[in-house]
Amino acid sequence: TSYAIATSQERGQMFIAPGAEVYKGQVIGIHQRSGDLALNVCKKKAATNVRSNKEQSGEK
Repeated sequence: TSYAIATSQERGQMFIAPGAEVYKGQVIGIHQRSGDLALNVCKKKAATNVRSNKEQSGEK
């Protein structure tokens, strides 16, 4: 997702664009430091301000 890629940009240069299909073990960028770095670029941003359906419909 674009959220995961944006948060990973500070760790190195990314080769993939948001929305690109990826597979496990795929090289997606160059780490700024020596050694490999494992990242999950498929994670989504957590929804923190979500209301329940009951609150939205106005039921009590």
